[in-house]
Amino acid sequence: MPADERADQDRAWTDDMAKHWRAENDELVNDGGGKYATHREGLRRLRFLVEYRTVPRADSGIYLRGVPQVQIWDYTEEGKFGIGATRAPAASEQQPRGRPGRIPASRRQAFGEWNAFRIIMVGSR
Repeated sequence: MPADERADQDRAWTDDMAKHWRAENDELVNDGGGKYATHREGLRRLRFLVEYRTVPRADSGIYLRGVPQVQIWDYTEEGKFGIGATRAPAASEQQPRGRPGRIPASRRQAFGEWNAFRIIMVGSR
């Protein structure tokens, strides 16, 4: 993407983020709308402890440097079985097959209750 188009896109995403995301105590909170919460600095190491509540038919996730995405979606939704929903939550489908962390050890999540997983990313892994 040309630099001027990228700058316009960054501004649009930042404006949208300010409307729908907020920091509250030690939490990043979304109002259920909008696009992405983003960070523009080139961080080499990322560590997230993700705690979330979800509902049936949910489809969300966390993009790490664009790709891969760590999924947060309904693993019981048959319509998404063909794209890997049976391996969620916290599956990272875009990671190469066999890479540690691609498929979580447990797919348990409780709808409407707090769930948690941890993401550690160093470099591109």
